[in-house]
Amino acid sequence: MATFWVVFAKCVGVVVVDGDSNVETIMQKTTELGCNPGPDHVVQMQQVRTDEIPERYKNRLLTKDEVDTLNAGKQFH
Repeated sequence: MATFWVVFAKCVGVVVVDGDSNVETIMQKTTELGCNPGPDHVVQMQQVRTDEIPERYKNRLLTKDEVDTLNAGKQFH
């Protein structure tokens, strides 16, 4: 299983999900979580190291502050 960082357009936000490398599977998971506004809104999807993202940040829409924290590479507790 891999971890993916999915970015949506129009200020919707970022979702981090675990899944296989199949794009359709990842998009279905974000839809099931209620975080996917539609296929035309995905801007970027990239695989990240599983250990880079703490579990508390996965499977939900992240706030701007949470995204900034993850982008800054701060330590998590």
